[in-house]
Amino acid sequence: MLRLTLPIASLPLLLLASSGCTPSTPYRYTGLTPAAHPIPWDGRIAPDGTLRAEGTLAVQEVITKPYADVHDTALFVPEITAQGSALLAVTRGFEFGVRGGYSAYRWSQPSTVGTLPLPSRGATWGVGPEVHGGVRFGRDKAFGLGFGGNVLWQSVPFAQWTRVGTSTATCDGGVRCVTDPNGVRYELFTESRETHNTFSLSIVPSYAFGPGGVYGHVFANLGFTTGFANDGFATKAQNNSTITSSGILFTPGVGYGARIADVVHLSGMIFWPVTTYDSPVNYGPGGLFSVGVDFELWEGRERRWLREIERMSEPAYEHGVPPPPARTAPPAPGGEPSPLPAPLPAPRPAPGETDP
Repeated sequence: MLRLTLPIASLPLLLLASSGCTPSTPYRYTGLTPAAHPIPWDGRIAPDGTLRAEGTLAVQEVITKPYADVHDTALFVPEITAQGSALLAVTRGFEFGVRGGYSAYRWSQPSTVGTLPLPSRGATWGVGPEVHGGVRFGRDKAFGLGFGGNVLWQSVPFAQWTRVGTSTATCDGGVRCVTDPNGVRYELFTESRETHNTFSLSIVPSYAFGPGGVYGHVFANLGFTTGFANDGFATKAQNNSTITSSGILFTPGVGYGARIADVVHLSGMIFWPVTTYDSPVNYGPGGLFSVGVDFELWEGRERRWLREIERMSEPAYEHGVPPPPARTAPPAPGGEPSPLPAPLPAPRPAPGETDP
């Protein structure tokens, strides 16, 4: 009986999901909000006296909810985000600077089936301060523990749609209209922008390989960031976008980072925000890839230590083989020259022979 009861009980939900059913409420709100991902940082601070300029590309999956209910979230969320940062390491173990991000409308996916579009297809972008701090310990300072945080002011586009029924007459005269999956028509009431803040925090333990981390390092990014929601299927008109914070999302990730020629900094990370189908936005796995360039403004303690490590790790001889001993000239003879040996006596003539 249990085997028959469970499929029958879940049949309405399956039919609802397969049909892509959405409520045709009087008012529909939509917007393009930033995606949730950890701070793109590998936990390692640049040597003091260094300005690091870095670019990041974030790619992640946004899982579209196959059904919706009244007051559910209906937002577009980017699956691709481009970011850039510039941070100055003013002292050993601390750096600060600025980070910016940009996501185009065409890079996004709807959070819920039936999400109405943004007519202008505007992008979302943000900028704000960022700080990193950390310590290293253990043999060769292989272990590290970093703390990073930022606040970004995000420009978010949104639109409000008003239901006009199934008649096409209301949409004449240049009024922009769309049709939802139920065949109900909506006309654009307003489209504008709002500013929203995102708060991000990362705790990043790491371990480096080789003297001074010459073989790179692995890290775990325990990230927390702001999530977003809205009243996408509203029953009452409101004067704003209805976009609000849905709380703090946990965005854990793991990755690898390395420095090349003491100038180029590379790092890659895979992550997966912790969400479910009941979350306002349901995320799948994602990845972050960063490339940075270090500009040495002055020689700090960290860089002097790294160069000393590099000098000590170099072989004492070329190819690790000592050179042969130098050839020395024989010592010069001392004192007076030795006398020549006395001449041998002349041989005597044989008997009967005359002396010439």
